[in-house]
Amino acid sequence: MQQHPTPQPVPAPSHWARAVYMACAVCQHGRTDTGSATRGTRREATQCVCPAVAGTRRAIPVEEARSNHGPCGPEAHHQVFPGLFG
Repeated sequence: MQQHPTPQPVPAPSHWARAVYMACAVCQHGRTDTGSATRGTRREATQCVCPAVAGTRRAIPVEEARSNHGPCGPEAHHQVFPGLFG
């Protein structure tokens, strides 16, 4: 029986990593490292201040909030963006 090499994952382009949290940048809960809101400023969100996501903490890192088992998850369950509703 012939052995085939195990396929290696192909790294995603670096610009995809930035787009992963785009929902957080337009969400009313998204914040930069300095604590300023990102919505409407086209800045990258690094913190989330949503009470349902952060819990008793004031803010949590976006990577933690949006992780597979994070409180907001990959689908951005707690996103608040008025444009989504009309």
